[in-house]
Amino acid sequence: MSTIYQKARHGHWKDLFDKKNELLGSHNFKPGQTLICVISEILPNQVIKGENGRQDKINIAVLKTLDNQPVSQMALNITNMKALEKIYGPYYQEWYGKPIEIGVEKVRALQGGKVDALRIIPKAPCIDTKEQVIEKISKCDDVKSLQQLFSNIPPTFKKE
Repeated sequence: MSTIYQKARHGHWKDLFDKKNELLGSHNFKPGQTLICVISEILPNQVIKGENGRQDKINIAVLKTLDNQPVSQMALNITNMKALEKIYGPYYQEWYGKPIEIGVEKVRALQGGKVDALRIIPKAPCIDTKEQVIEKISKCDDVKSLQQLFSNIPPTFKKE
């Protein structure tokens, strides 16, 4: 199963540094894993100590699992906020209580090369059980509705 529902600890070298674990990062995921969680709150303009002691202001998403357990907070960049807008609209207070799915994607780094970055998948996650998905499949009466349903099924169900 490749979907995780809480922060994973895999012995990544970044785990050795407290600073690297204050926020959810790509190192908290194994390859192909995603995190389905709920936005509890957005904290705008939070001051954090950045690289070389510099003070940065970032927007932070406070996250909880589907069963209301805390998850590490996530820094929200413009790309991830645009994904949230696409799913739930432009008003961040309306994102509270909404489920999201977070994955890792290779992106171009400012210094060149590629780095792993957290990305909010720009569609509402399927939070159905496997049995509910099977029931929905059985109710599809044409190829188009089956394709639509399939595109919303989590990757973990597609592999089983």
